[in-house]
Amino acid sequence: MTDIVAEVAERLADPAAVRHLAETAETAGRWDDLSLAAGHPGIAVFFAELAATDAQWRPALHAWLTACAPHVAGRVPRGLYEGPAAMAFATRMAHIATGSYGRSLERLDTLMARSFTVRLRSEWPGEVRVGDYDVVNGITGALRYLLLAGQTDAVAEGVTALVSLAGPYDRRPGWWVAEAPGRQDPAGFPDGHANLGLAHGISGPLAMLAMAVEAGIVVDGQDAAIVRIVEWLLENLHDDHWPPFIRRPAERIDRRERASWCYGTPGIARALWLAGRALRRPQWTVVAERAIDAVCALPTGLSDPGLCHGWAGLAHILSLFPVTQARAAAYERAIAEIVARFEPDTVFGFRHTGYAGQLDNPGLLDGAAGAALVLQTYATGQPATPWDAAFILG
Repeated sequence: MTDIVAEVAERLADPAAVRHLAETAETAGRWDDLSLAAGHPGIAVFFAELAATDAQWRPALHAWLTACAPHVAGRVPRGLYEGPAAMAFATRMAHIATGSYGRSLERLDTLMARSFTVRLRSEWPGEVRVGDYDVVNGITGALRYLLLAGQTDAVAEGVTALVSLAGPYDRRPGWWVAEAPGRQDPAGFPDGHANLGLAHGISGPLAMLAMAVEAGIVVDGQDAAIVRIVEWLLENLHDDHWPPFIRRPAERIDRRERASWCYGTPGIARALWLAGRALRRPQWTVVAERAIDAVCALPTGLSDPGLCHGWAGLAHILSLFPVTQARAAAYERAIAEIVARFEPDTVFGFRHTGYAGQLDNPGLLDGAAGAALVLQTYATGQPATPWDAAFILG
C-alpha cells in the first residue's frame, strides 16, 4: 500500500508537468489552478500529509505551494475550495506538517477573516442558494477554516449566520433553495429543494455548528438550531438511510443514494454523530451509528476510488466512527477497493469515474491525490495533518 502512495507521489511531484498533463491528456479531468478540489492547493495538501512524516516530500510540497502564488492576486476569498481560501488551507496544512510558512499564513488568515466578515455583513441573503452556505462554495467551509485558524470573532459571526439559516419555520426550512440540485433537471424541481448532504446540504452547517460548540464558541439560539436541523434529518430518515434531497415539504423519498461523502448516508451520519457528541445526545449518535452500520451491510453503489463520491470518502468516514467488528471489516474492504483501482499504466495511477467516463484527474476531491491521501492515512493509523477538516469531517 505504501508503495502505491509513493508511486502516486512521484507522479504528482512536479507541478508544471502535472498541470500540463491535467490540461492536455486525452482523458483529462477538471483542472483549476487555485482549487482545493482540482488544482495546486489540493495536491499541496496531499504532500503536506506526506511531508509531516517524511522530509523527502518537502521539496514537492514547497513546489506546489509556490505554484499557487501567481494565481492569488486579485482573487477574493469566498468558499473554502476556491481562491485564496484554498491556498490558506493548503498553507496551514504545510505549516502544521513542517513548522514553516508562518508569515504567509498570517497574511492569508488576516485576508480570510476580513473577507469573510465583509461577506457576512454585505452579502448574506434573505433567500439563500446552496452556494451561500455549503461546505464547498459557501460560508460553512470558510468557517471551518477560520475555526482551525483560531479566528474566534469571525467564527462567532459565522455561527450566528448559520443559526439564522436554521431558525424556526412553518413548512419549509430556512435552507430550502429555489434551484435544482447539481446536475438534476430543473423541470423536476419546480419548487426548488432542500439538500440533506454533507457537501452541499444542511448536514455541513450541522457539523460546523457542532464543532463550534465543542470549541467553546456558542451564540444565542445555537443549540436550538442544531436540534431543528437534527429533527428535520430524522424526519427524513427511511430504513436507516437518507435521500440526497427532497422536492416538497413532507415528501417521502425512498431513494438509497450511493454511500458517499458528498450526498450519501455516510456524510450525513457523520454530521449527526458530531451533533450528538457536541450536545451530549446519545440517542443521536445511536441513530448515526445504526445508519453507518446499514451502509456496511448493503451494496455501496460505488465505483470511483476518490474522496467525493468514491471509496476513499467512505473509507475515511468509516475510520472516524467507534470501532466495531463490522465497521472494521467494512473499512478494510473500502481500503482494498481503493487499492484494487490503482492502475499503474494510467497517467496518475488512479482514474476518476466521472460523467464523461474514466478521467485522468490528479486532484484532491475526485482524483489520484485524494485516493492516495486516504491510503497514506490508513497506513500511518491517523492523519498527521487535519486535512479532513476540508471535508467537514473533523
